[in-house]
Amino acid sequence: MSETKSRGGEYAVRGAERGRVGREMRRSQGRTKVDYARRRRNAGLALIAGILLILLAAWYLDGRDEIVRGVSVGEVEVGGMTRAEARAAVEDRTAATFEEIRFGEGASTIPGERLGVGINAASAADEAFAVGREGWFGERIFERLRAYLGGVQVDPEVRYEEQAAREAVKSVAGEVYEKPQNATFRLSDDGGVEVQEAQEGRVVDQEATLANLDRALTDLRSEVPLAEGEAPKPQVTTEDIEQLRPTEVIGEYKTDFRWDSNPSRKANMKLAARAIDG
Repeated sequence: MSETKSRGGEYAVRGAERGRVGREMRRSQGRTKVDYARRRRNAGLALIAGILLILLAAWYLDGRDEIVRGVSVGEVEVGGMTRAEARAAVEDRTAATFEEIRFGEGASTIPGERLGVGINAASAADEAFAVGREGWFGERIFERLRAYLGGVQVDPEVRYEEQAAREAVKSVAGEVYEKPQNATFRLSDDGGVEVQEAQEGRVVDQEATLANLDRALTDLRSEVPLAEGEAPKPQVTTEDIEQLRPTEVIGEYKTDFRWDSNPSRKANMKLAARAIDG
């Protein structure tokens, strides 16, 4: 009886449990399929809504007579301005900036009219207004996002007399030039030997400075960085003098010619003393 009872009771219960679990799994799978379908449908609707919003925003922005935010002409921020306002802002900045042009940190200053600097402000304003309004739809959206997030700089058409610019840079290079100084030594009052260290010279790279001038004018800046060339080296270095300088007195003699009665002999002694270098 125990076998019959066990077989009829325990096995029957297990079979019922398996049936219930199977039905629950089928219902769960059915709900999962429905959830995936709903998600795909919602995602598609969201994508369509997003595209419509972008199209609407692009249509609205294209219809406004203002330059996209984040656009600049040189270093002049013109975002949010009309083309007329941007042109006036660029012209005002040009007049104030190019009154004087400074090379280096106060190394030299020249008037802007010496270079004949001029700028096409109207063309620059038109180019700034075109940012985000040209090309296919995706390109326009990308340009607008780039302007909003990182900024877009328009380089204006700047004119200047190249020969005058070369002459100005050459003049500045002459003012800045420093001749290298050889190392030397001298005898101090107490009989010691003092070494005067060598000094490198200074020279301007004129072609690189001309490129800096062109970039500064394009950015509507009046400060032009000087490009340093390879520093001229002294012929006698500090190390040379350290090795060659005297370290002890090897001979000494003293004479007094103040009471010499021969003026010619005095003149010759002075001439020889002046000819001695150190």
